[in-house]
Formats: sequence, structure tokens, C-alpha cells
Amino acid sequence: MISIGITGAFGSGKSSVLAAFQEAGWETDSLDRWVHRLYADPDSGLGAELAARWGRRVLLPDGAVDRREVGRLVFADAGELAFLCDRIHPVLRRQLTSRLAAGGVRALALEVPLLFELGWECEFPATLAVWAPAALRRARLRSRGYEAAEVAARDRRQWSPERKLELADYAVINTGSPEFLKSQCKLLIKHLELENE
Repeated sequence: MISIGITGAFGSGKSSVLAAFQEAGWETDSLDRWVHRLYADPDSGLGAELAARWGRRVLLPDGAVDRREVGRLVFADAGELAFLCDRIHPVLRRQLTSRLAAGGVRALALEVPLLFELGWECEFPATLAVWAPAALRRARLRSRGYEAAEVAARDRRQWSPERKLELADYAVINTGSPEFLKSQCKLLIKHLELENE
């Protein structure tokens, strides 16, 4: 099985890159989706644990965890972020290891936003960083309803986009049109598939 870990800063275009891999016939998934499922699972016990620390404001009416509210709390306070990470990262690491070991598909692309920060790049034979300039990322995120302070707080809790770019095996530069982004992805996918024939 071919696999690649995709990372990049908040708003860089990781989801668009993941979609390009999916269009090329790769199986795709995202650790953000895994977190969302964990937040929505009442049997995980996570919602109760977070509410015990931060109050019921972090829960939606159906009892699921309110991701935006938790994000506002943890990205403004390193101690609270560490508390959250201590609870979810071990679960995600077990799921990641299990998913990669399971195989069953020809090719798999996984979006892992904190790939290098967590040291999980060792799980993948190849890594990809998606990069876009800060002003463009901020504009994209504003259009999705994020406030400037929230974006800045998230950026402070991750490694710089440039550092991720330096560490990755491959890079996609997302400064142009969606077609330009797709063309870069197509070239990379072709290269990866030829390398693994």
C-alpha cells in the first residue's frame, strides 16, 4: 500500500489537496474527521470530561462537544491545549497505527495537521506539506467565519508553515487557482504511483 501524510498550516488548502488525491482514486481520510467523530461519540466519555473542566458551554444541545468553543478555549491557553491533547492524541495515535497496519487499499492519503509537531511522520513512507502565504490563508479563513484573533491563536500553537515545508518530502504551493493546485497534485500522485509500481 502507498501512503502519504499530508500537513500544512490552518487554511493552507489541505482539504483541497486531499480531494485531489480522492479524485485520483486514492482512499483519503483526515485526523480532523476522527476528532469530530470522537467529539460526537457520547460513549467516548470525552464530552463529560471536557464539561467537567470547562463547563457545559463546551457541549451542544445534543451532548456532542462544540468544536468551535473548545477551539477558542484551547488555542488561547497553552495549558488548556495540553490538557485536551493529553486526552485525544493517544486515542488518535492508536487509530492511526491501526489504520496504516490494516492495509486493504492500494493507496491512502491521510491529512494530519500536527504531523511533525507530534512526531508522527515516522508512520508514513512519504510526507507532503501544503503551503500558502499568511495573508491568503487569513482571507480564506475569514470567508469561512473565523475571526483574525482565532486564526492567529491557532497559528501560534503550530509550527510555522515554512518549517513544515522544510521537513516534508514533498510540497504543494497553494497560491494560484484550484486548477493549478490540482495540476501539482496530479504530478505528485503520478510520481508516487510510479515509484511504487
